[in-house]
This record gives sequence, structure tokens and C-alpha cells, in this order.
Amino acid sequence: MNLREVNPKINNDLWNDALIERFHEKYPDRDICTKVLTAEMCLEVDKIREIYEGHKEWQWRFGQTPDFSHNIRYAVSIKYSATSSHGR
Repeated sequence: MNLREVNPKINNDLWNDALIERFHEKYPDRDICTKVLTAEMCLEVDKIREIYEGHKEWQWRFGQTPDFSHNIRYAVSIKYSATSSHGR
């Protein structure tokens, strides 16, 4: 599902703000430091670079995207999951 189908006004800033707000709600006693990561910074992380290298080709991004599922866990214990079926 594309989030714009649920909320046509969603954008990256709104998503980030909602994620930070939800984190504060769930962990009110924890201080967090938010930081914008550049593409170059992300590619310094071996696992992120490995995923990027495997999915940067035109066929993967715009062609016949096969079903996939990725789970990434980071040091702050935030879990991100993405699932796609035929590019949707």
C-alpha cells in the first residue's frame, strides 16, 4: 500500500515528525537525538549499502519488481519493515 492512498498530504517531513512523536509517546523517559542522514552516510553502513547495491538497477526499481520483504533493526531499537508485491 502506498501511504498516499491513505493520506494524500503525507510527505517525508510529516512521516518523520509522526515517527518521532510516536517514539516519544512510547518511551516518554528517553531522550533521543534525531539526525538527517545523507545518502553517502547511509552507504557507509554495510547492510544498507548491500541492500542498495542489490536494488539499484532500473529493472528492480521500475520493471517487474519481485515480491520482497526487508526488516532493518538499528541500535535505537526501531524496526523498519518494507514489503512489496509486484511494485506495490
